[in-house]
Amino acid sequence: MIVKGSSGPSYCPGDRSIYVDPAYLDDVAKHFGDFAAAYLIAHEVGRHVQSVLHGTQRIADATTLMQHQEEVPPMPARSEMQADCYAGVWTYFVAKRGLLDPGDLEQAPTALTVGKSRDDTEYMAQRLRWFRQGLSTGNIRSCEPGSLPERQ
Repeated sequence: MIVKGSSGPSYCPGDRSIYVDPAYLDDVAKHFGDFAAAYLIAHEVGRHVQSVLHGTQRIADATTLMQHQEEVPPMPARSEMQADCYAGVWTYFVAKRGLLDPGDLEQAPTALTVGKSRDDTEYMAQRLRWFRQGLSTGNIRSCEPGSLPERQ
């Protein structure tokens, strides 16, 4: 059980800061593994990358252009997925340096759901696909709107 009253990391674009409750991360690491806690930070760093690269606006533009397609995730979901892809790119380089422990990547599906109240398996499957997109390529460009798989 996560510490009551604690909260997960969050990114504030206004001051370009990531806010972290150390007790929350300790509990996540204890219950889900250290990679799950590191992923939460990497995801919020992905939010910062979006802010710096104006990714949120590009996602909104791509979403508008794609409205004629069926089942385009809403903008906030696409933004989450892009941040997952950026976390995957970070994980690619962590793995390349030999810094992952055995079993760390198996924590990825759990890491995506920590602190989320959403019980939508298709949405979580899409988030995992986007994480794996960044992980498989190690290329931040693979996280651009339109380059990520909607479904597989």
